[in-house]
Amino acid sequence: MNSMMLMLKKCCAFVSLKKYQILYKEGDEAALLYVPIYGELTVWSQRHGQFGRLGLGATVGEEAVCDKQFSLRSDNCYAEAESGLICIVREKWLALKLQKDAQLQRDLTTLEDVFRRNHFTKKRWRTGIINSTRSQSVVGHTQSAAALAAKTILHAYHKHL
Repeated sequence: MNSMMLMLKKCCAFVSLKKYQILYKEGDEAALLYVPIYGELTVWSQRHGQFGRLGLGATVGEEAVCDKQFSLRSDNCYAEAESGLICIVREKWLALKLQKDAQLQRDLTTLEDVFRRNHFTKKRWRTGIINSTRSQSVVGHTQSAAALAAKTILHAYHKHL
């Protein structure tokens, strides 16, 4: 079994959202990371307003994997359109990282790098280094690597069905 298939089988699930359905709210437990495979999500917080709209190539909730100190969500996310997401469970992701398979470790590291980049960008949104009016262009710059990761996950997911 290839490493992406193993990852999908061990730590992922599919989530579908209807238009305007809430994915998570500020204060919810941060134990899941999401990779949109279709649709569009809006991320916002009470303090900072809307961060931007995210779709294929983005991630949301990446603090679940990237920041061990992060236990509660600091923003809100809802579906701007009907959306499908691959959900990665933090505890299962961490358990998978303990496996000794070299290819799996390379793939997980590549994905985690994408998640960290997206997490860093959103931290900059929250601290005001990048304001929400520039968020669309910033998201565009971080999406190329993330889009490749999302497409790889999506390809493996479709093979898994």
